[in-house]
Amino acid sequence: MAFFGALRDSRRQGKTTIDMLMALGKSSLNCLTAIPRGIVTILLLLVWFLPQSFFRCLPISLKAKVRFGRRYAVKALWGIEQKAEVEVAELKDVYKQNQRKQLPRYQGGPGEACPLSDFLGVYDMLMAVTEDMHYLDVMVLSRVSKSIREVVLPAHDVDRRIKTFRRYTCPGKEKTECWTCDKPICTVSPFPQSILRP
Repeated sequence: MAFFGALRDSRRQGKTTIDMLMALGKSSLNCLTAIPRGIVTILLLLVWFLPQSFFRCLPISLKAKVRFGRRYAVKALWGIEQKAEVEVAELKDVYKQNQRKQLPRYQGGPGEACPLSDFLGVYDMLMAVTEDMHYLDVMVLSRVSKSIREVVLPAHDVDRRIKTFRRYTCPGKEKTECWTCDKPICTVSPFPQSILRP
């Protein structure tokens, strides 16, 4: 019937018999390939939905045990993941504490005054200078001499000053924290060309 219907349509449209046979062969090939695809799709749907329908037919006492086991397994995996995260955080804290213990605490000392230490001795000037600096540059500046160390990081106010420098040094949007230590890091922008010109 399909052959005679295609023959009649091809005569109406003015096509040759060869064109009709080619179109009939293509449609037959599509049908032949669609049959295995449909069978595979039906088998996959059966494999997916058959266990679910079988599980729904089981008694409630058995389904409750299976659901309990599934919930227990999922929560156990979540617990393992959270425990691993906590252990990594604890190891990081231990590593930071070991680093801090290796460095002796600065006890302070007057040192010989110099013009730079007199200039940075004014707290507002110190903050104005350091807000455009990198955090590590401020730490290096504090090691220039005893007098500058006492002005930048005085022994009685080291912890508060370090927190202040961590907050106000480096650009805020580009600032991140190092994954091995607690020092802030950032992308250092190059000097403007107007500064570099003689």
